[in-house]
Amino acid sequence: MKRFNFNVGLATGAACGIILSLFKFKNGRRLGQSIQDQGQATKKDATNLAQAISNLKNARQELNDTLPASKRAISALQNDFEYYQMSISRLIDELQKQAEQLVIDNKTNSKKD
Repeated sequence: MKRFNFNVGLATGAACGIILSLFKFKNGRRLGQSIQDQGQATKKDATNLAQAISNLKNARQELNDTLPASKRAISALQNDFEYYQMSISRLIDELQKQAEQLVIDNKTNSKKD
């Protein structure tokens, strides 16, 4: 009996909804038009969301593809930087020794004069 009442209520509600959707307002729009507009906007939003998710997956895959090359490039740059530091350090040490030698030579030449 409960199932029968539910089915009758459902059928009655659907029939009333169909009948109400046939009536027009004074401005010419139907009752269900705003619901259709909202449904279309929701479909469009869902499509945009699916497209954004697809773009995100593509970007994630590209990032995963380029990550090993980036790590190698960073490692190579780090090695080059360390080599540059060692070269500069040697150069500075050599210049410092030459400056000290010039100071010593200058002192010995001034004592002779």
